[in-house]
Amino acid sequence: MLSFLRGRKKNIIQIVIFCLFFLSYSVTSKAVEKIENDTVDLTDFGKNGFSFVVKRYIYLESDIKGISISLKNNNNSAYLINSSILFNDDDKNVPIVNKDRERTPFMILPPLYRLEPSSEYSWNIRRISEGSNDMALPKDRESLFWIAFRAVPLKDSKIEEKKSVSLTITPTFFFKLIYRPESIMALENKDVIDDVIVEKVNENIVINNKSPLYMTFEYLKVGEVEIKNDGRAITVKPFSTVSVEAPKNVQGKLSWRFNDENFFIIKDKEY
Repeated sequence: MLSFLRGRKKNIIQIVIFCLFFLSYSVTSKAVEKIENDTVDLTDFGKNGFSFVVKRYIYLESDIKGISISLKNNNNSAYLINSSILFNDDDKNVPIVNKDRERTPFMILPPLYRLEPSSEYSWNIRRISEGSNDMALPKDRESLFWIAFRAVPLKDSKIEEKKSVSLTITPTFFFKLIYRPESIMALENKDVIDDVIVEKVNENIVINNKSPLYMTFEYLKVGEVEIKNDGRAITVKPFSTVSVEAPKNVQGKLSWRFNDENFFIIKDKEY
């Protein structure tokens, strides 16, 4: 379970880890959804956990010095933070965790950092030179990657010596990293919502994204029934079309809403 405490002015969400853990470096669709979408009810589990700004991290081609991402440890113990940049599964729009050994066009520094109790640290993300092998990215559209933070608890060796069996629980957080090339740097999500065509065709909802940006729905509904993609919010790649099954025996208008890069509402639309 994750607890989100959001202040709109600062757009900061307090994440409290209670029982949603990853026993290995893996990802599930529900886990990605809870990091990507601010849909979890406020629940008070105390001040322990981690806090960070939840947004889509946009890396402009002009960001020569890179961009930063911060994480605060509100726990009473230290954690070893293992950070990495992962490829995106273009079919499911989730991180490809078994491909993390293959070098992406980005690096995050430092890859390992000891985060002390009640402390905060900022990591730097930088683009690897296009002169490197296979590091060129499209110039006419966005490219999607994922930032991953794996938090490994550091144990007290004296306590562990008394235990015959030890189970290490390592939570992992994922954030979208979107590369925006120079040719479309001036564009934002709010500028292209009219370039996303949504319509009902027979028993399906067809979404045609004519824009060069990744577009994620806050919601997509037929009447009052919300449509998901395998339980997750629907994300459409640049210059692509997706089709999802419409809910059966449901009447009503087709309506939808997009958020901007910082999860603020753009506007509602309907068909």
